[in-house]
Amino acid sequence: MRKWLQQYGALSRNAFVVALGSPFSLVLALTILSVQAFLGALPFFTFGEQLRLVRDQSLALCLLGGCLAAGLGAAIVFVEDIRNGAAPVVMSRPVSGFCFVAGKWSGLVLSLAVIHSLASVGCLWLTKITASAETLDSAGLSLYVGAVVVALVVMAVKHYLLGGCYVWQANVALVVCFLLAFSADLGLGQFTAEGAHGFGGVDWQTGKACLQVFFCLVVFSGVMALLATVADVGLLLTGAVLVFFCGMLSETAIRSLLGNGLPATFARVVLPNWQLYWVNDTLAEGRAVPWAYVMRSSVHAFCYCLVALVVATWFFRRHELEGRA
Repeated sequence: MRKWLQQYGALSRNAFVVALGSPFSLVLALTILSVQAFLGALPFFTFGEQLRLVRDQSLALCLLGGCLAAGLGAAIVFVEDIRNGAAPVVMSRPVSGFCFVAGKWSGLVLSLAVIHSLASVGCLWLTKITASAETLDSAGLSLYVGAVVVALVVMAVKHYLLGGCYVWQANVALVVCFLLAFSADLGLGQFTAEGAHGFGGVDWQTGKACLQVFFCLVVFSGVMALLATVADVGLLLTGAVLVFFCGMLSETAIRSLLGNGLPATFARVVLPNWQLYWVNDTLAEGRAVPWAYVMRSSVHAFCYCLVALVVATWFFRRHELEGRA
């Protein structure tokens, strides 16, 4: 068991560095932050619904960006190792098939957690920056942009003087600087109990919505791990697009075709379904999302992934046997 955990940890660390070390991950993280800043600074007529508009757009951006990162990350972490022959070398140590698949998936999810944490902090920060319908929190927005610049400059200087991998360290530095700057901005804010806003003028219920979106990414990454064991990069990315839109449309299709009976319940369990995790409508009605619902969502997401990883392991072993034959 100890040896298995050591192998699992080594595979997870390697997959984490490889996935987060892709230049695309840094470009994606910066793109998400830039678009969020643009949404915060954009003047629009919302008739008192600016919080809902910014929250919906930011969370949709988190979901789309996270799915992009998961799809391309799975191509880098799984497909390249399987297709270029690195997987058989690892398996010869020996490493079990499930350890290989689960370790790679865990590293991929950790890299998604870094990117999503960054996007989630940005989403929470936007609820403070755009809290007022009349004025924009210019100081908060300046601190938002400054945190990004400082993180990139500091890591560039560190890379120039000490070397190392710039990309994945810059991603981690962005999260750290963003959290510190966000905390500093909260310290400058005021406590208010008006509406949905709490300490520092932040809509903290949005944090639960961000957590729910992360569970969507967990499910998506599990499906990508399954597809990566049977498909090349082109088919994997095509499958990623299909799975994403399946998750968007499955709830509507189930209600239209199956109603509310047992077949509909089974379809909701089997098919990716982002509507099960999307709680923006609840927040828009002024209702809080219960923590019990968040816990049920987490159990569903990780159980879904466990089944996907077991199936992925079966396909991976079959591929290895065919390759040896």
